[in-house]
Amino acid sequence: MELSIKVTNKDDAKAAIGILNDYIDRASRAERVDTLKTTGLQDVDLKMRTRNALTHAKIFTIYDLCKQTEAGLRALSGMGQGGIDDIKVFLAKGGLTLGVTM
Repeated sequence: MELSIKVTNKDDAKAAIGILNDYIDRASRAERVDTLKTTGLQDVDLKMRTRNALTHAKIFTIYDLCKQTEAGLRALSGMGQGGIDDIKVFLAKGGLTLGVTM
């Protein structure tokens, strides 16, 4: 990508930097969401019972998991508080939480 910006004063420079930072932030978020959408839970360090409950509920990716709420997970067959706690710890390691809309 090539970008050319003519800056004539300090305010223009600040505005240009702000625009570039916003663009970079949006691109980084989009890349991260794409990664979450394609990263399956089969390779994630969760107990087999927890993974099975998620698979049965058609929750296959980290993206799918992040969209879930704690109450929604609790309602899944085979999901106990220990599994929910494990999921929350796993997500927290990646800076993620339950109930996120992306």
